Amino acid sequence: MRGKYACVALAVAAVSPIVAAQDVDVEIQIIPRQVFSGGMDERLESPLPDAAVAAGSSHVWEFWASDVGSINTGIVAAYVNVFYDTGWVDAGPLNWSPLFPLFREGLIDDGAGLVENFGAGGMDPYGVEPNWVRLGWVDVVAGAPPTPQLVDLEAEVGIGEIGVFGRMAGPVSITAHDYWVPEPSAAALIAMGGLLACRRRFGGGRGLPV
Repeated sequence: MRGKYACVALAVAAVSPIVAAQDVDVEIQIIPRQVFSGGMDERLESPLPDAAVAAGSSHVWEFWASDVGSINTGIVAAYVNVFYDTGWVDAGPLNWSPLFPLFREGLIDDGAGLVENFGAGGMDPYGVEPNWVRLGWVDVVAGAPPTPQLVDLEAEVGIGEIGVFGRMAGPVSITAHDYWVPEPSAAALIAMGGLLACRRRFGGGRGLPV
């Protein structure tokens, strides 16, 4: 399943014009369930560093976005695909921010390790730089492997794309983090620093890992 999506991304993005300026940032943050409280759906700070999550416990993937281009009018819709190693984590259900009550989409295929086109829209713009707006979150349960296992977490813009108020969105950067699921005797699941950035070019098309 992941290979098929990668081929589509390469075929479309190869004919898209390259635009240097970055317009929208999307960050996927990993938070342990025991400290996740929902909190505010818009905040001034950038997403926090990933926290530790114990093996065999629940955690969430939070989706945050900020309109960071030279013209910032705010985000009114956003949709993201997430690819993950399903061997030691199970994803679902999906949860949407109340700031985006319209056109809610998203499908989890846990067998294939895919959260497809997760997102929603709204009438009001949010996340104008330096603010960040939460699009929603996905509940995830970590397994208890006999040896530490790396969860490869990747992301790209979904088919619903990114909507900004009064204009067309330019290049989008999506940052996701790989992380370890330790054996039950280990103290914590430790997020790694490896990042994946996916950018959407003017002219449409799927995100292209760079």
